[in-house]
Amino acid sequence: MALDRDRLRSPLVLRNWRPGDAYRPAGHSRPHKLKRMFLEKRVSRWERESWPVLTSGGSIVWARGFPVAAEYAPTPQTQAGLVIAEVRD
Repeated sequence: MALDRDRLRSPLVLRNWRPGDAYRPAGHSRPHKLKRMFLEKRVSRWERESWPVLTSGGSIVWARGFPVAAEYAPTPQTQAGLVIAEVRD
């Protein structure tokens, strides 16, 4: 996943999904609740409990399997980027 580094705020935190989590994915005009996105992708309840969510200064940047938040997506004006890769064994 690629991010616009200049838009990120401290701290960057990787945490599990919480009920009520919502953000505006890149390419969308309004926020979406992760719960609805999980239902559309058929993610089971037990998987959701440990689903990784990356936050920046308390706002959602990314959730596994979904687009980066529009606020943090790189644009042609991006000066510095940050690439984060998920590695699972």
